[in-house]
Amino acid sequence: MSSFNMFGDQFLEYVGIDISDFATQPDPFEAVGLGKTEPEEITDDLMEQLGIADEVFSQPDPFLQQTDLSIPSSSNRFVPPMTTSAIEEKRKARIPEKTKQSTRWGKAVWDDWARAQNSLRTVGDVEPGDNYFIIPVDLSETSPEEMGFWLSRFVFEIRRQDGKPYPPKTLYNIVAAIMRHFREDLSRHDMNFLDKSDTRFAEFRKALDARMKELTAQGVGTTKRQADPLTPEDEDTLWATGTVSTKTATGLSNGVFLYNCKIFGLRGMDEHRHLQVEQYAFGVDQTGRYMKFTGRVSKNVQGGLNHRQVDVKSIKQYADNTNPRCVVHLFESYLNALPEKRGSFYRRPLANSNPPRCSLQVVGVNKLKTYMKTMFEKAGINLQGRNISNHSGKVTCATQMWEAGFDEQTIMGRTGHRSNAVRAYKRPSNTLLQDVSNKLQPPKPQHKKPATSTVTTEENTTTTGVQPTINNFNNVPTTVPTILPRASAPRLSIEHPNGLKITMDF
Repeated sequence: MSSFNMFGDQFLEYVGIDISDFATQPDPFEAVGLGKTEPEEITDDLMEQLGIADEVFSQPDPFLQQTDLSIPSSSNRFVPPMTTSAIEEKRKARIPEKTKQSTRWGKAVWDDWARAQNSLRTVGDVEPGDNYFIIPVDLSETSPEEMGFWLSRFVFEIRRQDGKPYPPKTLYNIVAAIMRHFREDLSRHDMNFLDKSDTRFAEFRKALDARMKELTAQGVGTTKRQADPLTPEDEDTLWATGTVSTKTATGLSNGVFLYNCKIFGLRGMDEHRHLQVEQYAFGVDQTGRYMKFTGRVSKNVQGGLNHRQVDVKSIKQYADNTNPRCVVHLFESYLNALPEKRGSFYRRPLANSNPPRCSLQVVGVNKLKTYMKTMFEKAGINLQGRNISNHSGKVTCATQMWEAGFDEQTIMGRTGHRSNAVRAYKRPSNTLLQDVSNKLQPPKPQHKKPATSTVTTEENTTTTGVQPTINNFNNVPTTVPTILPRASAPRLSIEHPNGLKITMDF
């Protein structure tokens, strides 16, 4: 074997050696059998001839000492191979459960409408130019043109279970749900009905726009049902009645739920459900003692491709040692009452435990859904005319910060909003609304104090402190004179303290 074949042509070219010079040269290592399959044994005589001591071979290789050339075990570094079905499950799991429910609901509305209308349609319903007669229930093979044809009728014909029309925003959401059905369930990405650049659905978008404007003109969906914020009086009552307390396990559980909403801006359900103890940490800095909350996946932070530049929520709440109701102390007391300092945050409080303790059992979803309303009922707070729900805590967070004069960016840091949608969470207090109402009222009538005067008539004389002597018109003051009617109907006498007297006959 020639030397250039051993090293390779590319290597020789790389180091600048002319390959042609080596083509006719004998292999200098061939004599020692380097090209053989089995290398010759290195004997002691050979080592002695070469002047190599035995201890050289007993020294560790410094290169191997500094470099880890070992191949890591696959069981430590990688997970076992995944199947196609497992990958598909992961893809489906990326979608929030609420979104999945909305998609199923929108498709169910379409299915009910299609079956009902197919049973009612007759040949007389077909006009010249109509290319379709049967509304498809299975949309897997539906063309964009056919879908646009039926969607235009769909938005005008569908109704709620009680026969009333859907509000405009709900109608839009139903269309979006059907679009998700194409994309997620049917793996069809050619059905973006709401994309303004897709001219295939231009006529449908006009129909949807017309229907939404028609509904708004009829007053459908103009009244928005929103969660109301808590007032300072509400909070004080919750503490005063022991509904929120650091003395009982139930009071601690109620308190951390309330202030997870108000202090950290957690949403009504989804963020509470997956909350973990590890998301809370306590520390001290130059400002003082604090509690730090680190968020995870939420509605506004999904962590996927679209949210790769969005940071999770990270909030510091400093302690107030002068306030016996300090939130930091409340959370410390609750975490100390937990049976373990990891895992699910909400654990079932143990009644009558002293000191307060919680069990290993996790608070169920149905229980979490009613936390806020249950607290208000237990505290005896009147809910008449108010919409108090779990979402009220987050609304309170935005409202109180807004009324305190904080800017939108600071408010968004607490609530987790990434756009001006935070404005929808700001609720003016009743006191502010009352003040605005008073400012916009018409001016009240001015009640002027009447001047003292003497009213003289032929039948009756009433003395009010003004003497009747008036003749000089040049000294009439700017004050309004007193009109003194006399008994005779056609005569009017006006007398003023400066001596001016006016008599008029009618």
